[in-house]
Amino acid sequence: MSTKFKTVITTAGAAKLAAATMPGGKKINLNVMAVGDGGGKLPDPDAGQTQLVNEVWRHTLNKISQDNRYSNYIVAELVIPPEVGGFWMRELGLYDD
Repeated sequence: MSTKFKTVITTAGAAKLAAATMPGGKKINLNVMAVGDGGGKLPDPDAGQTQLVNEVWRHTLNKISQDNRYSNYIVAELVIPPEVGGFWMRELGLYDD
């Protein structure tokens, strides 16, 4: 079985990114990640989504940085303590303040 994953920028996220690039635009501060189990199945992300299918945990990012190899990629790191686990991660979302 092959691994299936993809990244989708939501409509709301794309609008915030576009506004941030304008002169005097508001900086985007990605600071929270939510993870979900997709309600028991692998969801098909959609740009119109405003929330995860089935969020199971949300927390402040441990670290966010620019990818060393691809300058147009970001790396968002979230640490999930073992006592929080017990679910399959099938979806995630990055949120700004």
